[in-house]
Amino acid sequence: MRLKHDFKQIDVASRLGVNPWTLRNWEHNRTEPRVQYYPAIMDFLGYCPYQRVDTLGRKMMLHRTHQGLTQRQLAQLIKVDPGLVSRWEMGIRSPIEGVMLKLLGALGERFVKHEQ
Repeated sequence: MRLKHDFKQIDVASRLGVNPWTLRNWEHNRTEPRVQYYPAIMDFLGYCPYQRVDTLGRKMMLHRTHQGLTQRQLAQLIKVDPGLVSRWEMGIRSPIEGVMLKLLGALGERFVKHEQ
């Protein structure tokens, strides 16, 4: 997209909050963006570059990353162990009803719409 619209690397990097070398590494698939950069990347692109998902765990991961949250940060928000968030996202476990309400609050309105 950057090249298609003739955006300079330095300008896009600045908009995303990274240095130009980081952006270059992403563009050449040398490294991948950390989750904290996902919201800015999606804002720049104007869409989510990740596939739609159909499991509860994958939906949680998608909405968590859209907000730039790590598993640990989400776990702290809803007061659970980070390993539990990982197991939910992998589909090994499912959140209990009380925790699900906390998840819905933490992950926002879009997550709620996915679950209805």
